[in-house]
Amino acid sequence: MDKPTPSSLLARARPADLVRAPFPHLVLDDALPAAELAPLLAEVPGYEAVSWRGNRQSNRRFPYAARRILADPAMAAWHAFVRRHVSPAFLAEAAALFGPLRRRLPPALEAALAVPERLETGLLEVDDPVRVPLLQDCRLEINTPVTGAASSVRGPHLDTPNRLFSLLWYLRRPEDDSTGGDLQLWRWRARPRDLQRYEIDEGELELVSTVPYALNRLVVFWNVPEALHGVSPRAPTPHQRQYLFVTAEVSQDLF
Repeated sequence: MDKPTPSSLLARARPADLVRAPFPHLVLDDALPAAELAPLLAEVPGYEAVSWRGNRQSNRRFPYAARRILADPAMAAWHAFVRRHVSPAFLAEAAALFGPLRRRLPPALEAALAVPERLETGLLEVDDPVRVPLLQDCRLEINTPVTGAASSVRGPHLDTPNRLFSLLWYLRRPEDDSTGGDLQLWRWRARPRDLQRYEIDEGELELVSTVPYALNRLVVFWNVPEALHGVSPRAPTPHQRQYLFVTAEVSQDLF
């Protein structure tokens, strides 16, 4: 018997649920049915498996890209799920969710999104961006335990300007009793400048809202120059912070 197709993380997302301030975004709890979540959570690797043995760096982010997940026999429960979320159909879902609120793409890509079954996409770190101009990823991101002073893994910033959207799906383990590590959403106090800085000084910004780091909570936004976000400081903890990051990128900057 064929296995059922994995649910989309956006299956219950509706345009009416979008929050417009400080930029259009969606927060969705219980994004995936519990029966589908459990086997995925059980196979999330420890930080040493995605970084290096003996790693002792405090509160550092390590990505585990889709290509690595799909090649990892210890993550078999993830394989069909990842393929579902690096498909043209999922990309079209994300674009449709934001509709007229999202930043428009170059005409050829915009037209292709309207017919996702004809849309050609590739995989980040696998396909040539010259041959395939639209690349997707569905990667785990692990933040190592905080062994020193409280710190933020990354302060306020904008994502790279060639990215179409960012989706974060939090996979906090039930035993994780740490504090901090929440998503902070910011707005510019004045006219935006120098958008490609790695981090932006909080003095230029105003904190608008905080989305707590919680199991099975999803946050998604279309990448625009107003989409300022960062992670609140984490207190010392032996627990790793873990989430899935889903995105798509093009070969040229969009802002």
